[in-house]
Amino acid sequence: MTEDRLPEPARRLWQEHGDMLLARLGELGDGPGMWQLGGGTLLSKSWRHRRSFDLDITIATLAPARQAREVMMAIANELSDRGFEIDDDPQNRLLRANAGRVDGYGNEAGIDLWIHDSGLPARAHTEQLGTRLVPRLSTAQILHGKLQRDRQGLIRDAYDIALARTKDSGALEAAVNSLDPTHQRRAEITWAARSSRMNMEPAAILGWDGKPAADQHDCGLRAAHAIHDTRWIELEIGVRDGHVYARTTNTAGEHREWLAEPGTGAPDAVTLLDHAGILLHLQHQYERPGWKLRDVLDGISDSVAAGRTQRILHSRTADARDRATPTARFTAEIPPEKPRVRGPGEPAENIVRGKELPTGGLL
Repeated sequence: MTEDRLPEPARRLWQEHGDMLLARLGELGDGPGMWQLGGGTLLSKSWRHRRSFDLDITIATLAPARQAREVMMAIANELSDRGFEIDDDPQNRLLRANAGRVDGYGNEAGIDLWIHDSGLPARAHTEQLGTRLVPRLSTAQILHGKLQRDRQGLIRDAYDIALARTKDSGALEAAVNSLDPTHQRRAEITWAARSSRMNMEPAAILGWDGKPAADQHDCGLRAAHAIHDTRWIELEIGVRDGHVYARTTNTAGEHREWLAEPGTGAPDAVTLLDHAGILLHLQHQYERPGWKLRDVLDGISDSVAAGRTQRILHSRTADARDRATPTARFTAEIPPEKPRVRGPGEPAENIVRGKELPTGGLL
């Protein structure tokens, strides 16, 4: 059994300043999601794959702007009195408190506070830190944030994305596919192009034991492959025996299925699909004139209420699936570059055949 603790030196930061942070952040109120702990520190706590030097805290934009700013500056003043160097960027709603170098490799520890939203919805999560339960971002939300920082080319982000392929592929799939396709491709290209430069930083990633990690070589390329392999190429959403379900296939040919609770109605089904990244994925792929996502969700709800088994299928092999399983389907108009789902009894020649592009999503 592994120790339930943060990696060094983030653990020391929490030991010394955690109580103050909790007290100040508590001034935001006790509503869900007002603030959360995030970052690679939490990934490292679970995966034990590397050291981490920062505490990352997000303050949700739902918090009153003036109050959030006051809490952030109160924390900055406290940390300044404790010897931290404060870098405040009000325009980007970011505050960095630097504690200075903490090892012989030139690594610096610090506490970062952001006022922003994660971008990927998730149910409430908590993390056990000592005797306290602390609100935290989900693994998918943390990976989603790292994918959005691809332009910075940080080796630790590429390293985490590469490791996520085996550590938590479901969370990685949700993070990757909730991005728009252009952003997905940019992240692949950016990290692959910078992989050689990252290889020249052998001490940039330190393992749990504080020594340079042996598997950081080519982590940029491995991150690019991880993103590519987890992109969805097929999605199926429907109702089966009173369960809302979703099923996907990624470019590596791996299948994943997600089920809602029995009897889940439209509001809960929407929430669960949202948390899996499916709604964001559909909006990025299909939100065009003629495509009504709301109609699909209403259809799922009606199907649950009526006890029917119906589904919507988006796939580059949709017509083959239709021939194999002649069940009722929700019909949705999709732009010409995408295949269109055939309705019951509709002739096969009416199908608009599209390019073989990723068209699906699931956690």
